[in-house]
Amino acid sequence: MNAPSLNHIAAAIMQAGSSAWPTVLLVREAPIYEVEFGALEFAVEAKLPSCDWAALALARALGEISPADVDSYLGLGDVVSVGIVRRLLDEGLLTERSDMNRPERASAANSGSANFFQRLFGRKPAETDIDAPVGRLPTAARTLRGSQGPVSPRCYLSAGGELALDRGVVAQRRERVLRLQFIAEPLLFLGVEDERKQTYVRHRRPVPLGPDRVPEPLRVLDTTLALSADERLRACGIGASIPGLSGELVGIVPGSQWEVREIHEARQQRPARGTQCAQIILSAVPGSARDSLLWQTFLGLPNGTRACATLDAARLVPEAWFGLPGLLAALDAGMPLPAAKALRRDGALELRCEGALLASLLGDADEPDDALLQASAGQWSAGLRVHGKPAGIEAGRDAFFEFVRRHDADLRNDFDGTCARVATSLITYWEENPGLPSIEDAAINLWADSRLRAALCKRRLHRDLIADYEQVEVVQ
Repeated sequence: MNAPSLNHIAAAIMQAGSSAWPTVLLVREAPIYEVEFGALEFAVEAKLPSCDWAALALARALGEISPADVDSYLGLGDVVSVGIVRRLLDEGLLTERSDMNRPERASAANSGSANFFQRLFGRKPAETDIDAPVGRLPTAARTLRGSQGPVSPRCYLSAGGELALDRGVVAQRRERVLRLQFIAEPLLFLGVEDERKQTYVRHRRPVPLGPDRVPEPLRVLDTTLALSADERLRACGIGASIPGLSGELVGIVPGSQWEVREIHEARQQRPARGTQCAQIILSAVPGSARDSLLWQTFLGLPNGTRACATLDAARLVPEAWFGLPGLLAALDAGMPLPAAKALRRDGALELRCEGALLASLLGDADEPDDALLQASAGQWSAGLRVHGKPAGIEAGRDAFFEFVRRHDADLRNDFDGTCARVATSLITYWEENPGLPSIEDAAINLWADSRLRAALCKRRLHRDLIADYEQVEVVQ
């Protein structure tokens, strides 16, 4: 990665909310993968039906209920009562007593909607199931009639049922076919593919990757997405829900499959298409403690650069890189780097260098400024913010001549004034005068540059044939 690219990235993260211009910039590319899920499970809240609310309230009042109790106290009929109890059991709002569990009900675990509420609430420690009550609780409620309904199964209120009864809403199960974008190392969710394009691009998409080519983090997405919201957010960047989609994400429907594809550059011709990549960008600024660094993480995507607080820098770089000496020791720039003690108050590292290198470290603009020195650190491309200063008189003179050449148009109008302004800007930036040449010395040295001879000739013309007459006219 070259210096202009690093400067462009640094400018992009400033627009994305970086706290300061980075002292150190680390960048690496990660391929973007499209993962198509056959069935993702969501919990969408809906109002609790009146009959369900009444059955759950009866279970809370009596401690345990059977279909016969629902018919006796609510008068819904034996067939409807059996259906309500069975459905509340399947939805996890009621729990069957352990001494009444039957093999056919146990065999339904982890299948379809039967275990949906167990998957939804079972991964939340704060919502663990309540203990089964011992016997019936006393109540002042009276039965409406005798019932011929079955007295089994006997059920009590589950943790999900308690929550639904208190809030008056119940989580309804929804399945969605989705295509999500991830990077694999580290595993991070990027966004949802536009569903309006699915039908159009289905025949144009590449073949799914074989099992041997799928990155390991994408092979275990069923385990990752089944974590609690906080754990899942730290693991892959998806919290309680997926942005843009309603409902709480529960996970991958047990038994369903997902396909992984590489995303290719759409603008390139098909034979030459490369894999589309995201840029993982780490920006470091000096911390409050001596020689410490504070890291901020950004993502560079095809549609722009954004801050990424869910991606912790501690997952990406060694602990030693949180200190400036350790990071400088890991950087390779093909030249000696400044020591940590060369850090300035403005966040740049002061670097003494010779003329050819000095001019490149003062930026590409007309005025001198800090630049990002290109380096590398393992798989990372790096940029080190340096404040270039001349190592001697010759280095200062070479930098002066280089900056003067950047003002060709100004030299034609006012050679002497332009040289004076360039010298002033360099002395101000360096906070010293290394012995810059005089204006006459500059004119002599710059004559060798054929591009500047027009400006020098115009200066000579003005000095020899115009300046004296201007003074006479002023006197007259």
